Amino acid sequence: MPHTTASTGPFDLFTGLPVHVLIAHAVVVLLPLAVLTLILVITIPKLRSHYRYPAVALAIAGAISAIIAEQSGEALEARVGSAGQHSEWGEMLPPVAVALAVLSVIWLIVTRMSSSRGKVLVAIIGGVIIVLGIIAVVITVQAGHSGSEETWSERIEDTDSAVTDMESEPEMMP
Repeated sequence: MPHTTASTGPFDLFTGLPVHVLIAHAVVVLLPLAVLTLILVITIPKLRSHYRYPAVALAIAGAISAIIAEQSGEALEARVGSAGQHSEWGEMLPPVAVALAVLSVIWLIVTRMSSSRGKVLVAIIGGVIIVLGIIAVVITVQAGHSGSEETWSERIEDTDSAVTDMESEPEMMP
């Protein structure tokens, strides 16, 4: 894929920085936080009345940030080339995050049903959300780790020897 220096759209740069670098941090915070909150409100009924709306809002925010991260990642890839495994993990995340958000909204609607059928649906959808949430967190961690490795591993390895060299030299007193 050819590299470009021209802007590739709204997900390319923000004040001269790649949007992807900025939004990736939102994904890494929002999705796991959404999953944790959803698991708590699904498994602890006492928490539902107060925290179900924030939990679903976090899931929606996580899905939106995952979509923006994917789009901005493609814009960054046009500038610097493929990020390999990071790109593959990053492309898997938005569909899972969107499914999590949609199921969370459905779960929220179904929690308002007072019938026994509604309670069974709440439990089934809740179980699917928990499994999907765990998958979303695993993909988020894999995408984040592979992106960090792609960006930093060579730079850190280069500085390891410099730090070791500096530590082995005797300090000189002024």
